[in-house]
Amino acid sequence: MSDAVVERLAKVEEKINNSNQRIAKQEDEIVSLRESRHIHNGMISNHTGILVGLESALKSLSEQMRSNTHILSSFRGMAITAIVMGGTFISFCVFVGGNLLKWW
Repeated sequence: MSDAVVERLAKVEEKINNSNQRIAKQEDEIVSLRESRHIHNGMISNHTGILVGLESALKSLSEQMRSNTHILSSFRGMAITAIVMGGTFISFCVFVGGNLLKWW
């Protein structure tokens, strides 16, 4: 073969080697990107789990607060009713006792 052909073949082989090296580097980069994506997906999953846990904790706390407020308001109503009814009963007993037994 002539020198020109050998020289051209050498250049082509050099380009092939360079392109093979670039392909190998790109494959390594792709593998690296896939691994980092996997790690980030795991982190996102962990954060999502934490947020779901916080959301459920807040819901349960709000329901407990609502329940406690209801209990307090119903207890307050029962206490006011007991005081009014007790006062009325005592007043009635004093009035009836005063009229029947002539306490006054």
